[in-house]
Amino acid sequence: MKKILLIFPLLLTINWGFRFNLFAEKKDVKFYSLFDEDTSSVSKGEIIKMLGFFKYFRADWKSEVSEELSDYDYIILSKGGLSEEEESLIFDFLKNGGGLILFLPKSYNEEFLKRLGVRTYDIRGEDFKFEFNPELFKNIDTSGLNSNKGILVKTGFGGKIKQPDRGNVFPERIPVRKSNILCCAIDKNGNFIGASIVLVKHWFNPWNIKGKTPRDWLLFSSANLNLSDSFYSSVAKIFKKGLLIKDARTEYASYEEGEAVNIDFEVLNSGASSAKVLAEVEIYKDDQRIYLGRRKINIGQGLKRLKFNVTSDLKPALYKLNCYLKIDNQLIDLYENAFIVKGDALFKDALDLKI
Repeated sequence: MKKILLIFPLLLTINWGFRFNLFAEKKDVKFYSLFDEDTSSVSKGEIIKMLGFFKYFRADWKSEVSEELSDYDYIILSKGGLSEEEESLIFDFLKNGGGLILFLPKSYNEEFLKRLGVRTYDIRGEDFKFEFNPELFKNIDTSGLNSNKGILVKTGFGGKIKQPDRGNVFPERIPVRKSNILCCAIDKNGNFIGASIVLVKHWFNPWNIKGKTPRDWLLFSSANLNLSDSFYSSVAKIFKKGLLIKDARTEYASYEEGEAVNIDFEVLNSGASSAKVLAEVEIYKDDQRIYLGRRKINIGQGLKRLKFNVTSDLKPALYKLNCYLKIDNQLIDLYENAFIVKGDALFKDALDLKI
């Protein structure tokens, strides 16, 4: 009995030591905040508020870019009027897998953003409002948003990109990275007119950085932000998990009636520890769900592939594929795709196709 009692404190020590190591890893994530009061688009207080929800992260505040940037994990960029040397250092940092949190500055070089695969555009009109992604955010206050700019994120890059692994695809259409629109501007009829906050998921490396997993980018198009605590809290949960859906698709884009349809679901864990996740797949036809698949898995560091076997009695139609990744009922990532089951009825009904 005494031996058991002696071992018990040791087990507690090991357990707390393990937990401490996980927290220590989070503390080691370093932010380089490039801030200038005259040219930054947001207040220092707003950035500090955001960082407060990344509890184990710390930031160093700088007024200019230096070569020590390479020692950091993320750059928070809100300063405008960058010099060519600063732009070059930032580009090299991001090219080598660094993360970016961009608050679009008051003045910026559009050509520099284009090199990063990010473009801005004007949101036309005055009668619009902002809406947060309803699947990722619940009951979020949108009053802290004010922007007439939208952000477009390219999925392809110039330069050397690997050949497509399937299909006849133009190089710019190779999905080297995926993005989720966290907040958008919509008109009075509910139509999308601009992306205001975008999370860029670097699940594939466009710059060939020898096996590293590039860190995510969080892009804000708005100026003079005063976002709610609930928004930053939700974003922090997504941002800190290091988990995302790398790909979710059917084996083919179209099927003959009666063919079996199977779904390949790939989850990437770039974090240091394993996680228990719930993978969900939904298939919709004309806004009606006809299939729901769920799989609980424990995923360690790296890539995990799942396969969902779907019934083969699907009728000719266009089907929408919604895929979700959850932890403790918190949605961490979502992925959309589609496929077709061919047949005469499909063409007689004349599908309403939209870009």
